[in-house]
Amino acid sequence: MESISIDDRELPLYVTAPGSNSYPGILLVHAWWGFNECFRDICDRLASEGFLVVAPDLYHGDVASTTDEADAVSSALDATRAVEDVSAAFDFLRTHQRLANGLGVIAASMGVYYALRMVQDRPDDIDATVVFYGTSDGDYVETSTAVLGHFGENDPFEPEPNVEAFRERVQAGDGPVTFHTYPDTEHWFFESDRPEYDEDAAELAWSRTVEFLRAEL
Repeated sequence: MESISIDDRELPLYVTAPGSNSYPGILLVHAWWGFNECFRDICDRLASEGFLVVAPDLYHGDVASTTDEADAVSSALDATRAVEDVSAAFDFLRTHQRLANGLGVIAASMGVYYALRMVQDRPDDIDATVVFYGTSDGDYVETSTAVLGHFGENDPFEPEPNVEAFRERVQAGDGPVTFHTYPDTEHWFFESDRPEYDEDAAELAWSRTVEFLRAEL
């Protein structure tokens, strides 16, 4: 892990790339479990596909394994600082010496809220945004990012009305918007260490994500 200084604190960053050349950049924001081995593996898989990846650890090393633990650590997170941390990690990525053209953001569940706050604050800086089973309110009229969304059919945290309302909000921007709903899946279906993991849906979501990122970045 690397780290950057933000005011009076250090922010841990996981940084990975496939080699020593320049690559399109991706910022990854973890779910409410923290930056665990699953999200480290996702970063490494993205790097193997030809991307420079930066992932901030918003919990500074804490990792939750149960929903009660995740609820406690996510509730203790200062939302304003978390948005600042995500934005600082993005600045680190966009000024990285090995960055080629193209900047994208990927976020899952809780991470979507913080990532999309940054997307709204920096509407011209992000070429592609991928969200996994997470939505956010706010105004996307000024944004130009392309958006790809992956959602579970049986998700009590993000039911269909939430997803459709979110779709309408992001469609107000100038970028293309594509949402996929995966039959018989739940929240966290993409995360291989969760009991809700669905291998077929996760692999399809992965292939769609890589194809989308290559096209947009």
